[in-house]
This record gives sequence, structure tokens and C-alpha cells, in this order.
Amino acid sequence: MKSKVLFTVRTLIFLLGLAIISNAVFLIVSSNIHTGIILTLILGIIIMLYGVFFTYINKKLPKWIRICVVSVCTIVCIFVVFLFAYGLNDTANYKEDVLIVLGATIKGDKPSKALCDRLDIAVEYHKKNPDAIIVVSGGQGPGENITEARAMSDYLISKGVPEDKIIKEDKSTSTFENFTNTKALLDKTLEGEYTVAFATSEYHVFRGVNMAESVGFKDVTHLHSRSRWWAVIPSGMRECLAVMKFIAFGF
Repeated sequence: MKSKVLFTVRTLIFLLGLAIISNAVFLIVSSNIHTGIILTLILGIIIMLYGVFFTYINKKLPKWIRICVVSVCTIVCIFVVFLFAYGLNDTANYKEDVLIVLGATIKGDKPSKALCDRLDIAVEYHKKNPDAIIVVSGGQGPGENITEARAMSDYLISKGVPEDKIIKEDKSTSTFENFTNTKALLDKTLEGEYTVAFATSEYHVFRGVNMAESVGFKDVTHLHSRSRWWAVIPSGMRECLAVMKFIAFGF
């Protein structure tokens, strides 16, 4: 009986690792490779190997090390859940002067599905607050034929947003630069004080709020788009590292 339970546990761990690897491979084929995808692939390989060598590892690895590993994994999982849950609570009141759409990957010159989701939020926001300026923020990264800002602007225009309501910030390569460059641009463009909301994926909202405040935006509000299921693990892992970097270095 014990051997059957052990075999079942090993098999489930192996299949979990295999599923995570498959998730990473799918994303490698369908999108631009980034840190989150690489981490997902590594995680899947580790879990799969643990399933294969389950008995050997449990015998050879000291108990305190196993407890530490489990504890760290548990903390990371709880924090990832927090990031996704935090971003589900929208605070925008649709009276803001500006909506900032944070960039994400584009394939060639077309927005990725994740970026389209963010832009669709902006389209709906424009319908409710047509007087607001929409800032599309994102430079040009590896595998991208044009800047993210240009691709985002083209998408919004195709959805009926007037071009004169769109400002392109096309130099940034990170979230911190998204906000820093956008604030400098708005300070030059707008007179007096102005209110700001931003749109991004739910897991990204927590860091977005803190970074926006760190560069000088006050009372910033936010809207979220929902991540697709296959992006949850890589997005969560990547965001954990990004939050730790922000806490440690401030950017």
C-alpha cells in the first residue's frame, strides 16, 4: 500500500513538472522570451527531476533543507497570490485627466494578447471619459520592429480613439522608466496639477502603484486586465523578482 502511494506521489510530481515545462515551451514558441519564461522552464525541470529522484532526494537531503525549500516555495506562492488579488481591485473613477497604459511585448509590430487586453481597457476608459489624455508607454525591445508605444497607438486608433487624445512615450525599457519618462512628458505638456490613472495586468498593479508614487505621481488610481491562464506562472515569478528588485534598489 505504501509503495502504491509513493508511486502515485512521484507520478503526480513528475506530471506537474512536465506540465510546467510544456507551459514554458508553449510561451517560448508563441512569444518573446523573457525572465519569467526561463524561470518557469527551470522550475518545471526541477519539479520533474524531483519526481524522478523522489526517494533518493528525500533520503539524502537533510530535513532542515527540505523544510527551508518548502517554506520558501510557500512564501513565494502566497506572495504571487497576493499580487494577483491586489490588482483585481480597480480604483479609477473615470474623472482622471490622464490614463497611462503600460507597455508589454509586441510581436514584430503587433501587440501581444496581454498588451491588447490592456489596450482594450483603455478603449473602454475612453468611452467613459473621452476628455482624458491616453499615454501609451513603451520603447522598442528585442524582436520588436517598432516601439511598443507606436504599436499601442495604432491599436487604439483602430479602435476609434482619436489620435489627438494619444501621447506616445517611446523611450522606456522598464516600468520605472514608464512612469519616470511619462511624468516628465506630462509635466511639460499639461499646465498645473493633473490626475492620473494607469492600466496594466493585475499582477503588475502593486508594483505600478508603488513606482508611480516613487516618481512623484500623487493619488494615482488604476485599472487592470486579466492575465490568461498560461501566463500566470511566468508572470508571477517574473513579478516577484521585479518587486524584490524595487524594494532593494528603488527602481
